[in-house]
Amino acid sequence: MLMLDTYAYVTIRAGRPIPSNLQPLATFREPEGWSLLLTERETIASGLPHAFWCRGISLQINPSLFAVGLLAAISDRLAKAGISINIVSAYYRDYIFVPSIRAEEALSILRRMSEE
Repeated sequence: MLMLDTYAYVTIRAGRPIPSNLQPLATFREPEGWSLLLTERETIASGLPHAFWCRGISLQINPSLFAVGLLAAISDRLAKAGISINIVSAYYRDYIFVPSIRAEEALSILRRMSEE
């Protein structure tokens, strides 16, 4: 399922807090600082350094956190089409973030994969 919003990866330097007015879809603390996944509107309003305008695809399956090979197969198929991806694995499902301009194409590839 294609998520409705467009997102970007945003960074906040180490030692700085995440502004309380932001509602990131995802956060990850790295040695360099915070990485956030924000909606396009929040990204622009924040004025924070950002990259990779993307759309999310929810895989809509509940694989085990110990599953082997599913994301590798998806990554391989999208790589063969020249589509870069960023994967976010959460408790209930996995999400694939692809360049906004290729989101519909990526979704079509994943649908064909599920039919095989």
